[in-house]
Amino acid sequence: MLTDLKIRSLKPTGKAYKQYGQRGLYLEVAKSGSKLWRLRYQFAGKSKLISLGQYPVVGVAEARRKRDGYLEQIRDGIDPAAKRRAQKRSAANSTERALETVAREWHESLYRHEVVRKQAERTLRRLELYVSPKLGLTPIEEIGPADILPVLRAIEQTGRIDTAHRTRTALSAVFRYAIATGRAKRDQALGAGRGTIRRIYI
Repeated sequence: MLTDLKIRSLKPTGKAYKQYGQRGLYLEVAKSGSKLWRLRYQFAGKSKLISLGQYPVVGVAEARRKRDGYLEQIRDGIDPAAKRRAQKRSAANSTERALETVAREWHESLYRHEVVRKQAERTLRRLELYVSPKLGLTPIEEIGPADILPVLRAIEQTGRIDTAHRTRTALSAVFRYAIATGRAKRDQALGAGRGTIRRIYI
């Protein structure tokens, strides 16, 4: 049985080796002496491995909890390693489609090459200051006029009418870029413009 006392006593030997616990859990000791928790399990007739983290960041009790959670998934017909890969792909895809990611990509690949440096910096600053705190992490295809409108109105209420107009214009360009790259279907900033106080956009 693996205990903290036993694990602390494990020393590097010049080659990697394993110390086994229970129910597929074991500790792999690298040549450098670092210690990594792993779980070996069977799924669909195949032997598989999944990492549970590095000791001592992941202690004995936590490693056992993780093991038990993964074994429960297996009993429910879920492959833990496959589920983890799917979650990572989903997280990466979500980040790639976030408004802030698309906006920075648009700014870097297109916009900053089309305008003078100061204008490019001001536009990026507006997006960072007014848009990103509220909508930056939201997938761009999930954003609608009803989400953008409060952002523009909040700017307008500070008296910065021109800033609100320019922010909407920049957002519209970001949406058009998202459409061109397959991450949005409509320019939702254009729709938001129709709902703002008319004097901004006439």
